[in-house]
Amino acid sequence: MNDENALITMRKIQIILFWLNYTQKAHFIAQTFFNIIGLQEHFTDAVLYPSIEVTENALRCTLPTTFVQETADPIKLWAAASHYDPVPFSNPFGKSVLRCGIEPCGASIYDEDNQDVSPRDSEKIRKARAKHLINIFGIRGRFENSGTGLPKPVMAGKPPASIHFNLRIGVART
Repeated sequence: MNDENALITMRKIQIILFWLNYTQKAHFIAQTFFNIIGLQEHFTDAVLYPSIEVTENALRCTLPTTFVQETADPIKLWAAASHYDPVPFSNPFGKSVLRCGIEPCGASIYDEDNQDVSPRDSEKIRKARAKHLINIFGIRGRFENSGTGLPKPVMAGKPPASIHFNLRIGVART
């Protein structure tokens, strides 16, 4: 197999694996899987027949659909652009949760000097934090109604509603 054929074959394998991972919701035998994608996907013939080539454009239009697109419109572009660095974090009860840790931003979530926090204040803190997270990480048309500003579960085959993620528990504990 020459390099050109290897590239064509790899594109086809990538698309088949993408279809297996993101479009199939149940267990099937191989024959059923190929019958279903033959009905659902518009360029199945190009993927399944060796004599037809899958173009680079077809690959680029299919595979990234489960990721945030380059053309995705952040809710607040200027805010999203300044929040790509890791956020310094002390502990969940310290001042780092009352002010944005990104230096260019420094948005205040609550008055850090106020030592008397009532239940009403804690609700204000939660709402202000959610609003800030929505503005800096949200994708327009998908994340404005988030109640917490935290990442939403992503449906299979759909792009996420925001550009942030929770740490896996194994990472968070270390």
